[in-house]
Amino acid sequence: MRARRWSVMVLLGAGLTGCGKDLPAPPTGGAGDDTSATVDTAPGDSGGDSAEHTGETTADDTAADTAGDTAADTGAFYTSAQVSGVSARLHEDIESLVYVRWEQEAPGAVWVEYSVDDGEWRSTPPIDAEVGSQEHLLLGVPYEHTVAFRVANDFGPDMPPDGPLLSDEGAATTGPVPAGVPLPTVLISDPAAWEPTGEYLYASVASLDFAMWRFIMDRQGRLVWCQANQGTGFGTFYARVSYDGGDLLWDEVDFFGKAGDASVYRMKIDGTLVDAYETRDHHHAFVDLPDGSIVWGAFPMDGSPETLEKRSPDGSQETVWTSDVGWISNSLYWDEASDSFLYSFFTTDTVVAIDHATGAELERWGVEGSWSFDPPESQFYMQHGVEWTPAGTLLLSAHAEEESVEGVAREYAVDREARTLTEVWSFGVGEGIEAPSFGEARRLPGGNTLQNYGTNPRLRETTPDGEVVWDVVWGDDTGRPAELIARSVYLQDLYAFAP
Repeated sequence: MRARRWSVMVLLGAGLTGCGKDLPAPPTGGAGDDTSATVDTAPGDSGGDSAEHTGETTADDTAADTAGDTAADTGAFYTSAQVSGVSARLHEDIESLVYVRWEQEAPGAVWVEYSVDDGEWRSTPPIDAEVGSQEHLLLGVPYEHTVAFRVANDFGPDMPPDGPLLSDEGAATTGPVPAGVPLPTVLISDPAAWEPTGEYLYASVASLDFAMWRFIMDRQGRLVWCQANQGTGFGTFYARVSYDGGDLLWDEVDFFGKAGDASVYRMKIDGTLVDAYETRDHHHAFVDLPDGSIVWGAFPMDGSPETLEKRSPDGSQETVWTSDVGWISNSLYWDEASDSFLYSFFTTDTVVAIDHATGAELERWGVEGSWSFDPPESQFYMQHGVEWTPAGTLLLSAHAEEESVEGVAREYAVDREARTLTEVWSFGVGEGIEAPSFGEARRLPGGNTLQNYGTNPRLRETTPDGEVVWDVVWGDDTGRPAELIARSVYLQDLYAFAP
């Protein structure tokens, strides 16, 4: 059994190939970057009143506005949005990102309202804008879609009583979905029962030719952001959100390769690289800590035992813990309350708890542990994605039985006195959905569970009662399945990652 698992993982890792472009440079805002047409507007004010403001602007008002008078200067209300030259461009590399720019003609609180789906308007975060050039980034717009937009200005109490003033609507069309990225298909969708903080999914996926992509998709299964890995032969298996919630993190690893080259990257959603960390011999999982440290499982190819390594913000590195020979990990979780790690090893069907401060081993569960399982048939095998839930239970994805590849989620109450893991919840047993390698289970803030099936590229969200409320599979544009989906995490507000 161990030999079979090793061969699956080595075959998968050896074939991964990076593809795509270099990390995009921050947008310059220059006219040469435009990839969509400018929105035609009249000289001076764009004439952009909302429907409720139509007919309010007078010739005297327009003349006063054009002269730059403010309400405070004249004692009169503005009756138009005080913007001109409204246009749009696409990001030069991530062509789902739309930039709306204009000239602001009076100080005010300003934002951009935008709509992709009929009747649904979103808005960018408002800012206090001075007179001059402005540019706002529209996020969450799917590839190959037209987005309508309008600039909104709020001039405070010196405004008509019916709300902010809006420019005329403009429109821009996003670029094509990047060639080669595996595409999601939504099989089941029950929005009323979804995790409320999960508007988008951030994950990585490998195509059949082992090209690895990082992507963000919406609940309708539409890609709204996508990047291919840079490095040849490098995979991404642990995409995540930074501890402070402001950056997208991902790994690029030479998975079971001889070089041991690996890095963790931190970036903004427009591709601006915030930082990069060398994580030598990193092959699968990593976490970031509140002080900016990166911790990862390092598996040298010289036969040495795997170690848990920590890179501090000053660049220094230390070994936190050393495993037994032949142990190879597949997931890592840091618990803030206890400042300890859950470290999962697929080669031994074992999870280890490790104290961060001392490096002491706290517990072992599984084949190499001394704890029992209640009932005995709930014992986990080929576990992945281990975590503590808010209720203090242990949750993971695993194979249903030792000689099975059926993917299940199992949750255990931890009885330290009796040294027993008692199963309190499970999902997927008997359904026959396979997860040969990889996979994970994560308890969501609203109580649902998110599970993906790794090398069977499928993801499901289920309620505590076992009802599937979101079911997604990945394949290429010919309908062939993708190679795998790696770690996946929900996002609520994409503007948390804006530069």
